[in-house]
Amino acid sequence: KVVAEQWVTTDRYGKCATELTLPKGLLNGRFTVRANNTSTTISVEEYKRPTFQVEFDEYKESYQRGDTVRAKGKAMSYAGVPVQGAKVKYTVSRQVAFWWLSYSWYWEGGYFGNGRTKEVVKEGEAVTGEDGTFEVEMPMVLPDEGKSRYPMYYTFVAETEVTDVAGETHHGSMSLPLGTKATALTCSMPQKVRSDQMPQVTFSRRNAAGREIEGQVKYRVDGGKWQECAANEP
Repeated sequence: KVVAEQWVTTDRYGKCATELTLPKGLLNGRFTVRANNTSTTISVEEYKRPTFQVEFDEYKESYQRGDTVRAKGKAMSYAGVPVQGAKVKYTVSRQVAFWWLSYSWYWEGGYFGNGRTKEVVKEGEAVTGEDGTFEVEMPMVLPDEGKSRYPMYYTFVAETEVTDVAGETHHGSMSLPLGTKATALTCSMPQKVRSDQMPQVTFSRRNAAGREIEGQVKYRVDGGKWQECAANEP
């Protein structure tokens, strides 16, 4: 049952934000917030003051296709005391990067945007140690390159459910980007345009995380003279 809907518009970086208020009088339980092909689930319960939280360390090591990243998380009380012996269940999924989804949808005629944008690559369990830490194994495995004629960019997401000995449960997550190429170059040129209404064109250069990076772009039109311009600028 749909209880609320909103329209929002992304900015130039593909980000958007809004506030959602659940109507009063609904039963407690699990609710799903869905945006396009991405969704997240929240649990609505009677308020209980949480006693601990789950966080992940920032991953600073290099990795590449085929590696298994060991992401480190920790469960700590709000007083700074490690939560020992808590059970950890985790799921690692691979999904097409949101910033790249529109390009892959167009190129592949909807292949990657039609229920195939997210795949589970690993499920596992762990237990927090004496210092409250635990490890999640993230296989950085990409699909066969033969499935797509173009570069593809993905986000690997580790989602955890941590339950302490008293039965209290909290969630944590982290994500890492990976693509078949180190960088992506796209162009804002429309497929069709009137000759008297030629718009400005921007060549966007991004890393695997979708962040703009500087660079010089060399281009030519219909076999004409080569020219240069700065990336990410009209």
